[in-house]
Amino acid sequence: MHLWTAGCFKVASYKIDDLEEAVDKSDFAVAIAHADDFVESRGDMWPAPRDNVIFELGLFMGRLGKSRAILMEPRGKVVKLPSDLAGVTTIPYKLVKGAALMGPACHKLRDHINELGPANG
Repeated sequence: MHLWTAGCFKVASYKIDDLEEAVDKSDFAVAIAHADDFVESRGDMWPAPRDNVIFELGLFMGRLGKSRAILMEPRGKVVKLPSDLAGVTTIPYKLVKGAALMGPACHKLRDHINELGPANG
């Protein structure tokens, strides 16, 4: 497992190049659609994930395939996602007093990864 915060982005390099290099070395990618921002849509304000999360999810889907790019989102909280993602089954996680309880979601994620296995294996 490689986290973006663990040296993915190199000094004096374009982030998109670093992301493409990292995704080419990956079997899976997980995007967490936490409600970090707000967007206005059709006159209403909605909690929404950061734009880069949605962009990176699309990059992962394009490079790894839809089944290997997993979206996680908070259960019971409406998070504004692009309408093209309306049919995607996500892995929900639970928020309690602002803290994410990821245990059950991680079990579901682990089972999915174990079921598909390595990309080239």
